[in-house]
Amino acid sequence: MRAGPLATARLALPFALLAAGAGSVPAVPFESPGGLVIVRAEARGHDAARARVLHLLLDTGDPGGVTLTAAAARALGLSAGPPRPGVARGMNGPSAIARRSARLDSLSLDGVTWRDLPIDVVEGARTLPEEPGSAIDGAVGVDLLRDRRLTIDYPARRLTIASEGAAATGDADATTASGGPTAPPGDVTVGLRLLEGRLLTSIRAGGKIFPAWIDTASGRSLIERGAGLESEAAGVARLVDAVGSARSFPAIRVTGLAAGGAAIEWADLLEVDLARSLTGILPGGSPPPGAILGADLLSRYRVVIDPAAGRFILETAPGPSPRPPAPDRAAPDAARPPARRRGSGARSAGRRRTGSL
Repeated sequence: MRAGPLATARLALPFALLAAGAGSVPAVPFESPGGLVIVRAEARGHDAARARVLHLLLDTGDPGGVTLTAAAARALGLSAGPPRPGVARGMNGPSAIARRSARLDSLSLDGVTWRDLPIDVVEGARTLPEEPGSAIDGAVGVDLLRDRRLTIDYPARRLTIASEGAAATGDADATTASGGPTAPPGDVTVGLRLLEGRLLTSIRAGGKIFPAWIDTASGRSLIERGAGLESEAAGVARLVDAVGSARSFPAIRVTGLAAGGAAIEWADLLEVDLARSLTGILPGGSPPPGAILGADLLSRYRVVIDPAAGRFILETAPGPSPRPPAPDRAAPDAARPPARRRGSGARSAGRRRTGSL
């Protein structure tokens, strides 16, 4: 997610959006290192001969639109504007950063094409989840997809993009989690709304309701410190934020959660002072979330995100439920999942974008 003053301005759709036809529901395969969602998109600048396929991170914790690395922008032949100096604010502190504005002639994810699309261009990789030379050329935030219905099928590694509020064959009812219990009518855990560009839902844990962000690019799920939940210690994990600084946080194992209409047997959550850590990221006066649903939890499910219909669904994947690891085996660097480097079999710890966790 990106910090407030650096976030791409709400696009208000100043670009043309073309779909593959009425009722068509394209499906985009994606890679998922460490639970991240990395899709292949076709991009073109003014020079059609320099069109190329980009690897883009889906970041539902980012209220902005599209961000590309400077290297990707140069490869497309884009003309970027003057730098806009600013400050990137991560959970562990700020860092200086400069952005440039540019426009893509087109960006396509299978049957959906955005034309004359304004984007941000950044130097280096501090605002992206990997070092230079990784398989990621940029990221896609909520603003580009806020009028779309997304189904992220983690087990099948497929992303479906449909019209807002659309129903697709085989998709779950608004209050039913496939393979799991049916949520009661009015269950707050299936509700969804956009709040200042953030995807906000609610989770239930220990008889309490917590407002929660949905953040596909956060490697770990978080809970407000001192939430008073019955839990057991699950080790310590290091959380690397968008500007590259790291802190360690205690992890707790919580049982009997509910989110997206699904009953979640267990989850290891990092205890973080969210109110304090998100200061400078949230606009002034905005309430912090009580929890953040990250890739470690979301990747167990087929996830439906439909802002227009106000719907968030977690559908249980076929097969046995994942077993919780032994609490004393919590990976110290698990907060930042690894991503593959191009041309190399090496793996390294992933990093998040500006204003990210």
